[in-house]
Amino acid sequence: MGFETNENNRIYANVSCGRFVNKRSNINATTYTGKIMAISEKEDEYEGNKIQKIQLTMSDGVETAIITFTKNSWYGCGFFSRITVADISQPVTLGVLGSDQNEKMSFCWIRQNDKIIAKNNDFVQPEKVVVGKSMVLNWEFYDEEVAKIINDINSAIIADNHLIDGGDAVDDLTDETIPF
Repeated sequence: MGFETNENNRIYANVSCGRFVNKRSNINATTYTGKIMAISEKEDEYEGNKIQKIQLTMSDGVETAIITFTKNSWYGCGFFSRITVADISQPVTLGVLGSDQNEKMSFCWIRQNDKIIAKNNDFVQPEKVVVGKSMVLNWEFYDEEVAKIINDINSAIIADNHLIDGGDAVDDLTDETIPF
């Protein structure tokens, strides 16, 4: 089940305050079910600071949803610690929960085949470090892991699409047969 579609069946939503939202399209939802079609990282700006965003493209067969969330966030940690356990070739239900302690904080959950996907407890978390008199989060190791996961997901999507289109087995892909 998707969001309410617009004229070109492409919907944009951001993770914000425990919801998937788009004020212009009047989207205010907590779940989206579809197959992951692509994932990428892009630079954005928030309150004058550059931040990295994840752009997740999903499709329910009718519409395409582009869901954006901040990479270095608790939602991002939840997403990346769970998506590595999911079967990317099958649809997933992506969900968002708000925090009861901070209304701006959002958390991710993922369901597949009627089962909640538990987070990978070995997934790297941001490290708390003291800088001067302040405690800050060091996202360096997390960023490295996320880059690998994005690459792995997109490779799996390409391989899955190649097999669906009647292409060769994944093991037969070479630099000459990959279209980019």
